[in-house]
Amino acid sequence: MRITFICTDDIPYFTTGGVSMTSWGILDALLSHSHQVQVVTWATEHSDLASRISAIQTRGVQVVAMTSKVEDRPKTIDDVRQVAERITPSIIDFNPDVIVSFPWTGIIWSACMDESIPHVTFFGDLPHLVNINRIQYYQRHIPLTYPQMNDLCARVRKTKATYMPLLKTCTKIGNFCEHHAEWLQSQEIDCTYTQMPIVDSAFPGWKHRWPHWKWT
Repeated sequence: MRITFICTDDIPYFTTGGVSMTSWGILDALLSHSHQVQVVTWATEHSDLASRISAIQTRGVQVVAMTSKVEDRPKTIDDVRQVAERITPSIIDFNPDVIVSFPWTGIIWSACMDESIPHVTFFGDLPHLVNINRIQYYQRHIPLTYPQMNDLCARVRKTKATYMPLLKTCTKIGNFCEHHAEWLQSQEIDCTYTQMPIVDSAFPGWKHRWPHWKWT
């Protein structure tokens, strides 16, 4: 099967970064089933970028990588859409049977593709949680003005309004966090809890192994 794997945050690579390692695990799983894979990614420029791309290519994977400095990475949903439109021709040329994406920004990329192509997406944290966590942090530590709080709440609403409808266009959805999968199901999203494709050495029992740490 011909599969386009869209990983929007970095090159799949077995390193210390969570997204890179998870992407590597997904890619490794696809290759273990003898699929023909194209990796489409947005990567930050760094000294070992070429060697990381080469490591994937030596496994018979076609790599389409758009690179930039950290400060030039897409910052808004509209930025992500513009990148997706620029990279779409490379995916069309590959002619995939299935599109697989990770993490959640990959959903926006794939939304620019042919809707007849099945799309399987994986992600962990829900995208609107970032700003919810900021709101909770500021409430505890740094009082916000009304306009500042209103801005964060608006971001939460906009993010949910963008990605929730896109999720409903996916053929299959897998979430690596069981409680997030349950929440999505409560929102009438057909989501399945999926185990991480890499071994998480901290789980289970991570709280018990570090009882001195303050978890709240």
